[in-house]
Amino acid sequence: MGGYLGINFGALAAGIELGLQPLIAHNAQGQPLYNPYPLSISVPAMCGAHLLVIGWIEAFVTLFVYQYISQNAPEEIYDESLIIKNGKLAKFWQIILFVMAALSPIGLLASGTAWGEWNKKELITNLKADHLNPVLPKGMLHGFEFHPFLADYGLKGISEPIGYILSAVTAILIIAIVIKIWRAFYESRS
Repeated sequence: MGGYLGINFGALAAGIELGLQPLIAHNAQGQPLYNPYPLSISVPAMCGAHLLVIGWIEAFVTLFVYQYISQNAPEEIYDESLIIKNGKLAKFWQIILFVMAALSPIGLLASGTAWGEWNKKELITNLKADHLNPVLPKGMLHGFEFHPFLADYGLKGISEPIGYILSAVTAILIIAIVIKIWRAFYESRS
């Protein structure tokens, strides 16, 4: 329940955040400066996939991890200090992270662009299809020119599956660094 509800509440919060933007950030003519979609579109767009698909995947992954830990190291669930001091689960998490990184190209099976990740032309086309004013929001005019290191989950000259894996590995490394810093801080306080 926690995995399913947690990811769905996150999607709901993101949908509300995006849907409020046309109400609070618009020009004198009422044209949104950033996200052009109202709550009636942004909340269902964010929540639909999470309620129907992604939330269930999260629930099953959470259940699997919980069952594995409760069978193999039940003391880890209840004693927080053991999780940090005991390296027993480190191998398990390394395997899980490796499998998740290796499976990341599954995202290539999805057709079209993810909601909210459109280029200028796609956004205008979508606004027309949704019977909204097909004007690119002023605050987004330059935002589309941002060129991140792993744009669209890849690098130029590298195949898409390898780009997806590189994106996943980059995220894992960032998370590992944050965990190391957190552990060092926690252990220094002990």
